[in-house]
Amino acid sequence: MRFTAAFLRVISLGTLILACVSVQGQQASTNNNKQSAPRTYMSDPFFGIGYDVRNVHFEDAPPALRQHCRGLRRWKHMWIYAAWKAADADYYIVSGLLSDGTLDPETDGLTVKIHGAICAVDQPDWILSGSVNPYVSHNPIGAAPEVVNGLATDLLRRYTEAFGGKAEFLRAVRQTRSFSPSTLPNVVRSQFEQFAKSP
Repeated sequence: MRFTAAFLRVISLGTLILACVSVQGQQASTNNNKQSAPRTYMSDPFFGIGYDVRNVHFEDAPPALRQHCRGLRRWKHMWIYAAWKAADADYYIVSGLLSDGTLDPETDGLTVKIHGAICAVDQPDWILSGSVNPYVSHNPIGAAPEVVNGLATDLLRRYTEAFGGKAEFLRAVRQTRSFSPSTLPNVVRSQFEQFAKSP
């Protein structure tokens, strides 16, 4: 009887150990899957809207941006939030996720000007305010008023399409507590206010 009881205790202990090992293996597998799963959270550079890139679809940036602008190669994924084609150059406002899938801590977004094979990069607020950044000494970005207005108009169009419609876009803006229209560049704020009021 003692042998039988001891034997049963050994069997029970072995079963418990196997169960623990199995659970740990499942947890490790789950953790590995979490670590390897691509991150899908993004925040837009103007309204601060947090969104899932699987549900909100901005256009992918063209390969030429990475080809001509080496600094943009740090972004594994890059999307266009506004674009305008002028007679002398192409203008883009872009943002993206780093190679590890995280948000870029250095910037919310960038203005990119492509003139032939020459790339110039700056913060969006400067070009959308119609000003040239005085802190950029090499190849600063300047833009004519029609470019500034064109970017602002295209921005609202792209946001509307990406969020699935005007109502959905405005709802996302209203749900962003940190957003205030006063934070927008003047031309964007003016167009956004008209856009929000129109039918």
